[in-house]
Amino acid sequence: MIDWPYVILILLLLIIVVFAWKNQKKKYFYFASALVFLFLTLRAPVVGADTWNYYRYLTGLRNWYNEDTRELEPLFLFYRGLMVDIVQGKGLVVMAINTFVSFVFIYKLVDKFSCNKTLSVLLFFLIFSYNTYFVALRQTIGLSILFCGILYFAENKKHKWIVLIGCGVIGYYFHTSVIVNLIMLIGIYFLPTFNRKTLIFLMAGTMIVGIVLQRFNFMVFFDAYLSLQVQSTERLNTYLENVYLTQTNSSLNVLGRPTIIGTIIVAFLPKKYLSHWFTKIYVSSICAYNLLYQLGFISRIIMGFSIFGIIIFTWILDKEELRNNFKIKFVFIYRFVFRRKQFVNWLAVIFVAYFLRAYILAQIDSDLMASGCMHPYQFWYEDYSKHPSITVWGENGWMRSNRVKYYK
Repeated sequence: MIDWPYVILILLLLIIVVFAWKNQKKKYFYFASALVFLFLTLRAPVVGADTWNYYRYLTGLRNWYNEDTRELEPLFLFYRGLMVDIVQGKGLVVMAINTFVSFVFIYKLVDKFSCNKTLSVLLFFLIFSYNTYFVALRQTIGLSILFCGILYFAENKKHKWIVLIGCGVIGYYFHTSVIVNLIMLIGIYFLPTFNRKTLIFLMAGTMIVGIVLQRFNFMVFFDAYLSLQVQSTERLNTYLENVYLTQTNSSLNVLGRPTIIGTIIVAFLPKKYLSHWFTKIYVSSICAYNLLYQLGFISRIIMGFSIFGIIIFTWILDKEELRNNFKIKFVFIYRFVFRRKQFVNWLAVIFVAYFLRAYILAQIDSDLMASGCMHPYQFWYEDYSKHPSITVWGENGWMRSNRVKYYK
């Protein structure tokens, strides 16, 4: 079946991008952002795995989050208290607040750093694992707070290190995985500056290593760490233990997609952006994905890094750089001089067209039984009592009670 709401959303975003292509007025960015906000807010509380769980928990319909018996992070418990006491079970308001809190600092980062803001909104759905923002509420809130620190840090304001670390610690108390993101972000900041060829080599090299490692049980590298049972990262431990997937049947196209996207971006990225912190973050996410591809939840682990791709792709469209032509040597004999503006614009059009096609095909051939529970999209006012989130993956659903068996 065709999941039309997703198709209509992406076509509307594409229309807004076309109107904004030559005239980068902020109103187009506002329209696109508002459309995405409404799309996530007005969805039925069963669209996206675990949405039904946190919706009932935050609206006070029940006092437990899911089958996991561990204590939730303290700031998320505080957040839940505010939802129940102040919002008083008004479900649509809860969904609106969740969406706003999760996206507000992504919006700020795009507004501040993107060279084509409306295109960044479109790319969120085309090259990023957007379904995680329908699913992982605690993690997206924790990352949002971390993004606040990244925004402050990237603007080089006073006490930037204190703010960045402070935001990371606060985010940790919404979802423990945020502390891993914080540590990695700091490490990435101190990485040396690499030239264009080295960045491409790193992405391609780790992809090749990742293909080779598909023949091995990659979990053996984590066994020593898991045996320590570190409480501060216990939820990350759970991802490694219970959601491990051997991707032996996955196509090279799926594994190579992030590397292809990253290579296109880096190949045409103006030189002044190659050493930028965001570029290092994005390239690091690709390398991590390539090496740890066998982990089923790798996209969840690195999503705080990979999302920067929607910003740095637009840097190839930097207006100042588009005035300069660039040269390409062919077989070290013939030299072609390209008009950067014309070439890069056509490259962006072809890039968007290709991934737009892939996105629409995914909605045409949507899997209603998939564990992500993204399909079918329904609005909050519709009868969603027969949605797979409830009938298939709910507490009484067969797949929910046999989830580990089903994955293996």
